[in-house]
Amino acid sequence: MFSMVIRSAFSLGIVVSLLAVNATASFADSPKEKRETIHKCLLAIYLSQRKSEAGGEYLALLAANPSDGKMHYEYGNFLLRGGNASGAQAQYALACKYQSHVADYQIGLGNAMMRNKNYRGAVAAYRRAVEIGGATGSQSPSALLATAQQYVAQQEQYENYKKQQAENQ
Repeated sequence: MFSMVIRSAFSLGIVVSLLAVNATASFADSPKEKRETIHKCLLAIYLSQRKSEAGGEYLALLAANPSDGKMHYEYGNFLLRGGNASGAQAQYALACKYQSHVADYQIGLGNAMMRNKNYRGAVAAYRRAVEIGGATGSQSPSALLATAQQYVAQQEQYENYKKQQAENQ
């Protein structure tokens, strides 16, 4: 009974979304814009209902507009939340490439680098975010930079310790 209700609600959501797509897409000028509008609506549905299928919609949107920094950033967020820090780092790097003046994109890149244990790279990304200023997220670029710098210092201490141990043997 419960699964039938879920299916009905999902079907209703699709119908409503398709009606919204038709209304929105009818104002679009070109078939490319119509396809992008459809993919954006599908992405919204998948993010709310079927997260596992959202990745395909991100890829479709990026194929249609590969230099869309914001979409690369959003896809990076999606990948990072899903545990794919390497894929997220690549998407954030593309977002920064296409829109290097956005602090949030630099913060995303730094966060992915931290997860990938690339602390020096994270310091560089956070430093750029601090220089740019105007981050809109809940994370302070200055605080993130300080944390990443602590990790670099600890990593250097550990490397020095290992070097001394090797020399002593």
